[in-house]
Parts: sequence; C-alpha cells; structure tokens
Amino acid sequence: MAALLGERGAVIIDADVVAREVVRAGTPGFAAIVARFGPGVVGPDGELNRAELARIVFADSSALDDLNAIVHPLVGSRSAELRRRARRPGPSSSTTSHSSPRTDWPIGSMRSSWCRPIERSDSPGWPSGD
Repeated sequence: MAALLGERGAVIIDADVVAREVVRAGTPGFAAIVARFGPGVVGPDGELNRAELARIVFADSSALDDLNAIVHPLVGSRSAELRRRARRPGPSSSTTSHSSPRTDWPIGSMRSSWCRPIERSDSPGWPSGD
C-alpha cells in the first residue's frame, strides 16, 4: 500500500528505516543502547550487532521493554520531524509504515489534509482495520 501511495505523490516514512537511523553509531539512541546493554552489542563495524541485541532482548522481556523505551520515542520524534518537513500547501498525505517487532503483521497510519486520520493494525490483540 505504501508503495502505491508513494507512486501517487505521498511521502512515505518507513518506521523500520527510521528505527535503524536513530540507532546508528554516533547517535543518542546508539549511546543509550550501548549504555544499557553493554559494549557486546557493538559489532566489529562499530554499528549495533543486531543479532546479539536480539538474542538479549528476546530472552528477557524487561530488556525488550528497556530497548523499546529507548527506541520508540526516538522513532516517534524523527517520524514527526519527517512529517513536518513533508507538509506542503494544498492536499497532501504522508504514510508511516512499520511492522511489529513481535509479529509480521503490518501496523501503519495515514494522515492527509483532506481526509480524517486513519489508523490500522492487524496485530493480535488490536482492533482489526478494514
């Protein structure tokens, strides 16, 4: 859906891409993750070793909560910044697309100046979207 909207001029903000951006080496997100989980989550290239971080957080729900508390606000702030930059006069839209870290179900939202906000989630435990 995001690709189709992008072809029609919508600005696509991929939260998975944003999540990787906000935890790159040298960012406050990277520093916070290393401070919480230790230098063992840094790979030989100086970036996060995602496999090691996943091993830690998926074995310990409080560690996953800590990671989410670091990453989610950063993704929200950066996504909001990108939406502000994308705004232009007249009808326009932006869409945010991302997947839940625990499932393959899409979670996304679309906002437009000419329609009311639409939120969608097909994740277990969430209301289904049409």
